[in-house]
Amino acid sequence: MPLISAALDALSSCFTPALQEHTTTPPLTSIPPLITPTSILQPPLAHTHHADSSSITSASQRVKDPAPPPPIQPHATPVLDPAPPPRTQPHATPELDPPPLPPPSSNSEGDTTTSAPPPRRSHRRRDTSYSRHSAHLLAASVQTMSDVFALDADNRPLTYRATRTSSDLALWHIAESDELIRLIETTHTMDWMNPADKAKHRSASYYNPQVKVKVKDGALHRRVRGTYGGNISDYSGIRSSWTADMQTVKLLLNAVVSENAELCTADIGDFYLGSDLEHDEFMYLTRAQIPDDIQARCRSRIVWSGNKTLVRIIEGTYGLRQAGRLANQKLITLLSSSHRYQQTSTRCLFKHNT
Repeated sequence: MPLISAALDALSSCFTPALQEHTTTPPLTSIPPLITPTSILQPPLAHTHHADSSSITSASQRVKDPAPPPPIQPHATPVLDPAPPPRTQPHATPELDPPPLPPPSSNSEGDTTTSAPPPRRSHRRRDTSYSRHSAHLLAASVQTMSDVFALDADNRPLTYRATRTSSDLALWHIAESDELIRLIETTHTMDWMNPADKAKHRSASYYNPQVKVKVKDGALHRRVRGTYGGNISDYSGIRSSWTADMQTVKLLLNAVVSENAELCTADIGDFYLGSDLEHDEFMYLTRAQIPDDIQARCRSRIVWSGNKTLVRIIEGTYGLRQAGRLANQKLITLLSSSHRYQQTSTRCLFKHNT
């Protein structure tokens, strides 16, 4: 053991001068305290060679006084075009809140009742200037009449009830007599019958005539169309029928123009009249709905039951639920007799079988 200790001391004495030549120990005053903030940001001194106190002081000074940040340039505000004004819809009607309910009222007995709110009126403005202007132009060209274009004095659609108090009541009576003669004597669509002869299980509707003013050859013609009240009927068969849509009509007109073809139009008079019914229908007429000349003309055939009489409808007429379907079937049969058949893919479009 004494020999090993002596050898280690000899070796350490040989290498100590060399290590002292290449190693410089920094002064103790340059070592920063471990708890100062600058010691955290300062790089370790163990890896610094030939460091002095001036270099360490300058480094700590740079850490304490960092370089000021570059000045912030203000952001330029982009120039925007002014927003366009909102588009306004023509004839726009503002939405109005419904009127508040009235307070409950008490009757004489002390019961509190709430009255129903008044019906809300439509705020849509009707454009009646065109109809009135057309009426004045037409009245200037033909005989002036009060029921131009089937409008009453308040520019409302003319009704059968309004004609009862019209200044042209005598002219409306003539049109009504012509309609009853056409239905009873010309087309034999209906006939008078005794109300007692109707079966009790069969229902009978009411007479609901429709009025209209037509312009023909520059003159006004009043028309009263005898109509069956369709809301009362015991018919339970098929009522609907096919009709030509607007696209089919436009395609047909386009084909005529493109092919330079000829086009012919026709108006079938009394189209809904004369169709065969599965069973008879019944309808009541009042005394006020039959003009005096018709009552005198059919005196022996009219049987009164109080203030009304009954007619039996033998063939199709206006207002029947099945009148449109029966008329459509009659038209298909008529066109097929001349070799014109309805297309299966497009209803109400007929093609000649050539």
